Amino acid sequence: MNDMTIDRTELEELMDDYCDFHKDVYGVKARWIYGQQVTVEEMKEMLARLEREYKAQVEEEKQRTAQAEEAAREQVRTLIEHGARNVVRAVRWMHDAHDTGGDNRFLDFELGCEYGFIDGLLENGL
Repeated sequence: MNDMTIDRTELEELMDDYCDFHKDVYGVKARWIYGQQVTVEEMKEMLARLEREYKAQVEEEKQRTAQAEEAAREQVRTLIEHGARNVVRAVRWMHDAHDTGGDNRFLDFELGCEYGFIDGLLENGL
């Protein structure tokens, strides 16, 4: 094994960071960045834009999850009004409707809720 280390420039490190972070935001590494002629300052600005996009996506996901969880609560309320009698039975009916085999985590996923949401409903109620 060779003990030589390769000194990387700040620009190369920023490009590596951008390439990896791009995958978090868009699902694909931005390997094309290595062929670009950019300055360190431009690369820092590109990373800052990518970070803003990431934060916007995180916020949108939080909003979607909150909406899905409210819709799931409303579905439980409606099922109770239509004869389910309680949260446990309403959730059982939701499992049947979504063909989740009684797996609460799978139902969380199917409904677009945070993992553990259904467990929380069963434990704490609406």
